[in-house]
Amino acid sequence: MLHRNAIIPTLFLTLLLIACSKETEVPIMVVADFWAAGNTEILQCDVVSFNSNRDNVSTWEWTFEGGTPSTANTAAATVYYETPGNYAVTLKVTNVESGSQDVIVKEGFVKVSAIESPFYAGTVWVDTDIITTSDPTVYEKIEAKGQEMRDLYDRRVEQTLTLDAHVFEVTFTDGKVIEVLINPEISATVGRRYAEDYGKAIGRLPEFLREGFLTVAVHRGDFVMAAGGGQMIVHVDNTAAKLENGFTEEMICHEAGHLSLFHLDQDQAWRGAQQVDPVFISDYAAEFPTREDVSETILFYLAVKYKADRISEQDYNRISCSIPNRIALFDAQDFAIYPWN
Repeated sequence: MLHRNAIIPTLFLTLLLIACSKETEVPIMVVADFWAAGNTEILQCDVVSFNSNRDNVSTWEWTFEGGTPSTANTAAATVYYETPGNYAVTLKVTNVESGSQDVIVKEGFVKVSAIESPFYAGTVWVDTDIITTSDPTVYEKIEAKGQEMRDLYDRRVEQTLTLDAHVFEVTFTDGKVIEVLINPEISATVGRRYAEDYGKAIGRLPEFLREGFLTVAVHRGDFVMAAGGGQMIVHVDNTAAKLENGFTEEMICHEAGHLSLFHLDQDQAWRGAQQVDPVFISDYAAEFPTREDVSETILFYLAVKYKADRISEQDYNRISCSIPNRIALFDAQDFAIYPWN
């Protein structure tokens, strides 16, 4: 048993050690630091993904000069830059428990250059999911009309041929009717399947793009689709693979642009939009500005306006930033878009 006089010094020593221990506790400190997940020298319309130090950090306060969003309160953020220039990034971090704060500013951290060429070679081949076979179609029925003499443009000879074609009448629920004309080199049985497939695909287009369709000419041969004068030309040896790969609706949308929006190709307002937009939407559009620009643009216009959830954030940003005036011009047309609404 400790003597009473020995307890007091022992207790005093214990209290002294506790006090000294508290005095030497290291306060919780934070350090502001961040980095980019990829390149910070980008083209306008692109994004930069930022990440930061998380050690002991409770809150983050970002400021992105020239970026969208301009601020963020998360440990990581992805920021879109639309205008060329060099931009600072600022990060302030806090530890709530200790009150420790730190700020870092990196001047000119993001360097944004002007777009000088399109992001895409051609719009049709970018994404198979903008229009899919599971989308609604206004296709209603098909009716065989037998064989009749009809004019079919054939890309194998680059001329219109008058043939005793298998004729199928395709009716849509909104009352529109088109003829699918099958070259007699294809049997009526096989031709009916083509007529039904293309009829359903055309029925997935918004109403304004179906207006220009009068006929579809179907041949053998390995040539890409074409369209003009109310007729879409299909060569099945080429499109068979496209059917399997899911590009059919996107290709038809492009050709529908030729049939239903051809007047815009020569429109002065469209010429004006070409002059002020940063770039053409694709290399193909730039190569043929008075023939292909409208048809190359319409698919991506529909994507950003009605199917944004089906394209990547990067593609959405690039499209919106590349052709804002063309998009505005399409908006002004007040298109009838059933069954997309």
